[in-house]
Amino acid sequence: VMNICSLRLDVKGSRERLRPLSGATVLDGDFDRSLRSIRMEEDSRTVTSWTRGRLAIAVAGAANVYGLQLTAVRGQSLTGDDAYHLVAGHQALRYGQNLLNLEHPPLVKLIAAAPSALEDRPLVPPVRVEQWRQAINHAHRQPELLQPAVLRARLLVLCCFAVPLLVACFALGTQFGGAQCGVVLALLTALSFGVVPQLSLLQTDTAVAAAFVATVVLCARYLRLPTLGNAALVGLAFGVAISVKFSGLLLVPTVAISLLMAERPVRTRIAHMLAVAAIAVGLVELTYAAANWRYDGAAGRQTISSYCRADGTLKVTDRMRTLERPLLSIEKIDPRLAQWLLGAFGIAIQDRVGVYPSYAFGSVTSQGRWWYYPVVFLVKTPVAILAAAAVLTVLWWRRRP
Repeated sequence: VMNICSLRLDVKGSRERLRPLSGATVLDGDFDRSLRSIRMEEDSRTVTSWTRGRLAIAVAGAANVYGLQLTAVRGQSLTGDDAYHLVAGHQALRYGQNLLNLEHPPLVKLIAAAPSALEDRPLVPPVRVEQWRQAINHAHRQPELLQPAVLRARLLVLCCFAVPLLVACFALGTQFGGAQCGVVLALLTALSFGVVPQLSLLQTDTAVAAAFVATVVLCARYLRLPTLGNAALVGLAFGVAISVKFSGLLLVPTVAISLLMAERPVRTRIAHMLAVAAIAVGLVELTYAAANWRYDGAAGRQTISSYCRADGTLKVTDRMRTLERPLLSIEKIDPRLAQWLLGAFGIAIQDRVGVYPSYAFGSVTSQGRWWYYPVVFLVKTPVAILAAAAVLTVLWWRRRP
């Protein structure tokens, strides 16, 4: 349309417009070339204005997100998990004993409790796993210590895990749909009703979500460019996932398939798989070493026995008794590995016991439903997005070769 309309331009008038650009009189032979330069200049201004508009929207959205989160950091009440994770991390950092909350790896707890562990007055005295309720009650009886500790811990969690989660969402969207898609995905995630109150709480959910998305993004990057450096980044993200929550193990198929599908010789793929495993395991070992910097063997073995006998914080009935002797044998060789295995097996057994109920369509059960998450996705996703996805799928299907 622009090419047709340009034929109707007054040549004399166009020459007048072109004089300031060329600094001299434009000859008839230079008209087409100069007219193209005008169009390019106008297109550039249009693109710049659009780019500035999108940037303004992104900045306004980010300011809204962080404003909401700073309000949540100061205004949200202290949850039961908040205090439990904070006390467990405080025990590990201040006394060098990772004896509480073994159902979660220690990375999030260590970061959240770092400011409180440096205070002159301890938040709680040293306690055994059987005394975890008394420890939490003791912390609540010291609001002058607990409230500032929670505020600083939430800010750290926000910076260390919530911000990386949104950056990873932006990177994921950018890979598949460009920067605009990345901004939309990050803002949809950050402003989701179910996500807003969770991002800055002292829990492991935000951290493992950030690690999950980052691992997926880096696996896609590795498939495009399967180098040792990209494999190391995959190992680092996967290591963070299994250092913050045992459900990070669900990433094993994704990581393994990505490494196996790489267009590289078999030896190279095996070497990259070994590098990923070594980095991930090494990161887990480092976090458990930091949580056990003053490890006491007697206290560690007593903790393992308490968990296996259902005296800890896991609801496992008597199903872990058979694991007590193997875990104590592993503890003599590597206490950090014994603690990690205790948590992983304990969570799996607790899930089989059916501690956490799920509700759907008027019924409650302690067992999972295979259709639960697809239905939740359909219920919670806006109708406009579902309709757009359906239309695009039909159009794509019709245009297939």
